[in-house]
Amino acid sequence: MKVGVIGTGAMGSALIRGLLKQGVVGPQDICASDIDSARAKRIGKEAGVTVLPDNISVVRETEVLLVCVKPQQLTDTLVSLGPQISPRHLVISIAAGVRIQTIESHLPAGTKVIRAMPNQACQVGRSATALSLGSAATEGDRETAERVFSSVGMTYVVEEKLLDAVTGLSGSGPAYAYIMIDAMAQGGVEMGLPREMAVALAAQTLLGAATMVLETKRHPEELRDLVTSPGGTTIAGIRALEEGDFRSAVIRAVMSAAKRAKELSA
Repeated sequence: MKVGVIGTGAMGSALIRGLLKQGVVGPQDICASDIDSARAKRIGKEAGVTVLPDNISVVRETEVLLVCVKPQQLTDTLVSLGPQISPRHLVISIAAGVRIQTIESHLPAGTKVIRAMPNQACQVGRSATALSLGSAATEGDRETAERVFSSVGMTYVVEEKLLDAVTGLSGSGPAYAYIMIDAMAQGGVEMGLPREMAVALAAQTLLGAATMVLETKRHPEELRDLVTSPGGTTIAGIRALEEGDFRSAVIRAVMSAAKRAKELSA
């Protein structure tokens, strides 16, 4: 397939790297454009992909269009692309908060549209991405989108009404994890560890715990219990978290972010 990437910022560039690293397509199969020509040239030089002078040129040369522009830029981008979109195109938008119906309204009737919600870890190949299909998207289009986003992490297909919840959980979730890493590291520093070592230990600990959940398929509570000896150090730490309402605070964070995502998309 011929892939066009419109917008070569952090997400667009990460998708280009992932597609090439995982062998989904070759450099000769990717065209890219960006309003910042210097930025587009950088990824072109780095990845060996074709950089074209404008978005319309990308549409003409490709079939799968990854529209990686900011939400406030999406409408103008779609309006300019609309006359060039044909039945062969699959349009995939990663713009947070812009609903499929809105995207479809700026494109020719019957255009195949998929909305994707990756997260920041896309940049290191560890994204959690949710996909929702538009009214004209087919099973083959779903498979294509999964191939694209599986190159930068794991992918799930959900109804669009659940994308706000995905935004609150995995879209905003890296920020919650960074706060946890920073807080754990600060605790280590308070107890005498060098800061650089404390940050590395905290980050590796969260990475290891996440890997245990994903690879063992065991429930987080079950894995927690395996670490928690009666009267030991871990239960003392957990008690402190419970006294600080940690679990409830995290639940409220996800719910608040999801509600805000719904407000913004409305």
